Amino acid sequence: MSSFIGVTGKKAAFQEKIKNLLPTPGFSFEHQSLFICADVHPQTTFFHQNSDEQFGWIVCGIGISSGEQNRVLQQKDWTSAFQSGIDVQTELNGHFAIAKWDRNQIELTTDQIGMRNIFIHRGKDFTLFSTRLDWLIHLIPDTPINWHTFGSNWLAINPFSSGCIIKSIDRLAQGGKASITPSEYSFSNTRWQPSGHSEFNFEETLTNITSAALSTFNKTSLGLSGGLDSRVLFATLLANKSDIWDLYTFDNSGHPDTEIAKKLIAPFGRNHKVIPTSIPDPDELISDLKELSLRSQFTTSIAELPVISGYRSLSQEGLYTLDGAFGEIGRRRYLRGLELREKNNLAQWSSHHLHPYFKSAKADIFSQDVLQQMETGFFEEFDREVKAMPSVDEFGISNWLDLFTIRTRAQNLYGSKQGVIDETLFHFMPFLQPSVLNALLLTPAKERNNAKLFRSIIQQNASQLTKLPLVKGDESYPYWMKDISAMVWMKTKQKLSVNFNDESLINMVFSLEEFVRDTFSSQNFRKYEAYDLTKIDSLINQFYDEGDLSLTTNLSWFISFEVFRQQLFK
Repeated sequence: MSSFIGVTGKKAAFQEKIKNLLPTPGFSFEHQSLFICADVHPQTTFFHQNSDEQFGWIVCGIGISSGEQNRVLQQKDWTSAFQSGIDVQTELNGHFAIAKWDRNQIELTTDQIGMRNIFIHRGKDFTLFSTRLDWLIHLIPDTPINWHTFGSNWLAINPFSSGCIIKSIDRLAQGGKASITPSEYSFSNTRWQPSGHSEFNFEETLTNITSAALSTFNKTSLGLSGGLDSRVLFATLLANKSDIWDLYTFDNSGHPDTEIAKKLIAPFGRNHKVIPTSIPDPDELISDLKELSLRSQFTTSIAELPVISGYRSLSQEGLYTLDGAFGEIGRRRYLRGLELREKNNLAQWSSHHLHPYFKSAKADIFSQDVLQQMETGFFEEFDREVKAMPSVDEFGISNWLDLFTIRTRAQNLYGSKQGVIDETLFHFMPFLQPSVLNALLLTPAKERNNAKLFRSIIQQNASQLTKLPLVKGDESYPYWMKDISAMVWMKTKQKLSVNFNDESLINMVFSLEEFVRDTFSSQNFRKYEAYDLTKIDSLINQFYDEGDLSLTTNLSWFISFEVFRQQLFK
């Protein structure tokens, strides 16, 4: 739900195919050379068409007003926004993909952070567009991987560009706008840029955004873990003094996240739902991965499937939810090591100099030719993004790194999953809102380093939350510790083997041994020229036969890619 697909131009050949993809749409519009329909979620899809059926619009996602009293836009609010002609890209928070049309033109728009995407394929006498990449691929006969664009997806800490990983498809992402007429087509993405001013300071802005759902709904729920990011949102909600919200935590029995979250809530008497997650059986694992690999633009792996099942459980609760995703940007954890090592070498800053800090290959499974294409694409895209950045001397190293992270990581990792979440429930991430990010970059870096800003907000609003340890990954550390001391503490715990050991990914990969070996033996697999079969055979044998568990993540990404490949060439 909360996705649309359409075709303009000579549409007859595609109209029935679209209806087969979406046999019972919640919204459908047809007029002359345009056909558009949508899967509708009642809280994340809004639409309108006028009486003579020549003008209309549809929004998939969530809009949040700006200002002191933030609220979530409903149908009448979107109608008013379009009638008044406001620039929704610059004047709204939230995440959304919009299609507007009249007799001769279709306008497509995405939010300024790029949390919802629209994919476009231009044919000779038609144009297909959709918020779901998998739907478009079903309608296009030849959909090879764009190895240049895919390069940073596989070889780096996150993808860098707003390009599409599939050839012949354009991707509207960060600040995306496209206009389609019978004779013209324009397409652009605009990198996010802070405004340089804010009516409110960071804490006020975060509080206003976090409380937006409270101003609109009566059953909001915050996702709480043992970490700092959700804890600061917890503190801001406690300061709100409202009773119309509660908390949830994804269940992982014995994990520090679950155990500490329960203890955090105890002094406040808040209702707390522990949402069950489960490790799917092998058939369900592969089925879920098939559904999600294309829709998330290959940013979802096997490791994330238990949490996906948690979101499904949340949707059954009928909740309006928010969580602390991307909160690391507020405490300067992204690229902090790069900053500490290179802060005295600003004169040398270039894409060549910075490139090594961003490399992180998922697994070595591809042929040398494909690897070369990916390496070239990785560097070209990275170089393009670095050159588009403001001067590090003028902008400051801290803000430069944070802006680079917002521009590349937000849309490509968090945004690619937001559309999947919108399918099942109302959910947003306060730290990924433009006004919050803008206020953050206006806050001096020295106040953000070592989570000083977050700790101050927690201390002022709910000091009891400072008494319990923090959790990062599978490990906990004392609340008072700063970044470096916490890192040393956790490494010491790892060496002493006293940390929690989550074996869920290991168990999932072991459960897929039959699938892996059958796949490796198939003719379809062995004929795929992009693979290096010797490398893959070694990876499989070292894990399953020799028990080398250090290869768990590598093998999980190989399986994830193979399922992704199967969806492209089935």
